[in-house]
Formats: sequence, structure tokens, C-alpha cells
Amino acid sequence: MGFLHKAESAHAHEKPSDVRRGSCAALLTIQLVRNTLNHTHAFAFEFQITIWLWFTVLFANFAEAMPKGAARPRPIPCARRAQKPSAHKLQSSGCTQDISGSKLRSGDVVVVSAGEFIPGDGEVIEGVPRWTNSAITGESAPVIRESGGDRSAVTGGTRVLSDEIKVRITSTPGETFLDRMIKMVEEHHARRRQ
Repeated sequence: MGFLHKAESAHAHEKPSDVRRGSCAALLTIQLVRNTLNHTHAFAFEFQITIWLWFTVLFANFAEAMPKGAARPRPIPCARRAQKPSAHKLQSSGCTQDISGSKLRSGDVVVVSAGEFIPGDGEVIEGVPRWTNSAITGESAPVIRESGGDRSAVTGGTRVLSDEIKVRITSTPGETFLDRMIKMVEEHHARRRQ
């Protein structure tokens, strides 16, 4: 009884099709050995069928493992994006002060130049930038935003491609869109490990 329970738990993570393929190949191998010992005339045919079936089983397992390995989580890029870039906070005097993006609060105004990352979620209040939101959507085509209207929102962690803009921060550190997305992915992976 203990042996059957161990065998069932060993195959619990396998799909039924995997078990059928492997069982069929094992049975054909046993049949091949039995017929070889009994000196039957169909040895060459049965040998070819057995080899092809084992090749299919091995290739199917290899082909299934390839996408699983490619889809393995890579936490380093997420952690790198979660780090807040430095920000050029606009002071009331009109000068800018370099501070860490983690010190920004809702309502702060920052100046972002071409090639820099937007330090937090916000809205464009001056300038017409082209920026890439490939960090969020994966699409590499640039997006154009302008102040005013319903198309002025920008996402923290995305890169400005052209122009210098002023952005009013609308989120606090840890509550940006990218922070929430990273948190959801981490929670999902924590649930999968349990």
C-alpha cells in the first residue's frame, strides 16, 4: 500500500498525456525484450517502433521544458526598475534641486529631460514629450503626451525620449503603477511557491 501511495505522489505533478506516453514506451520496451528472448521474427520492426516512441517521449519532454525555462521569473530587472531614479525637483524659486525619487510626494513638480526616467506617476504640466512606455506595455513605439486634457498622464519608471518636461507627481513612493505591478508579481510568485 505504501508503494502505491509513493508512486501516485511521484506522478501527481505530471499530466495524463505524459504518463500515457511514458507508460506506452515502457510497455513496448518490455514487449521488445520478451519477443527477443522468445526469438520472434518481428524484432527489427518492433525495435524501430520502440526507438521512435522513446525518441518521441524524450523530444516531447525537451520541447515542453524549453518554454518553461524561458518563462522563469527574472527578479533583477523588476528590482532595478523599482529603484527610484533621481529627480530634479522644481523649487518655488524656480531652481531645481536634485533629490532621490523616493523622497517625492504627491503635488511635487519635477523637471525631466530627454533620456531620463520619470521618477513617479504624474501628469505633464509643461512640454510635449515623446516617451516610451515599453516598461509597462512592451510596445516600443513612442507615445506623445501634452499638458492639459485627458492625455497628460505619465507613468513612473518610463523614459522620456525627447524634450524637457515638467511633471506634477500624483502618487507617493510605493504606490506608483509600476510599484503595484511589481508587488502583484511578487505576491503571485510567493503563492506559487507555497
